[in-house]
Amino acid sequence: MSEALLTVCEPYKIKGMTNKQYDKLVSFGATAWNIAILPESQRPQELFKVAQRIPELKDMEQEEFI
Repeated sequence: MSEALLTVCEPYKIKGMTNKQYDKLVSFGATAWNIAILPESQRPQELFKVAQRIPELKDMEQEEFI
């Protein structure tokens, strides 16, 4: 696992977090990292695609999200 990615995720780590929760945090961090390296014009669309997989956000319209 990339040390840089873990460093980025560290401020969001919560004491007592389960391994499953930590894995989700790192996965989300990797997704954010990957979106950040896309051309700026593609980032909003890709971020919205990710948000659609989150149950609490899946019903949002793209205009509301971005």
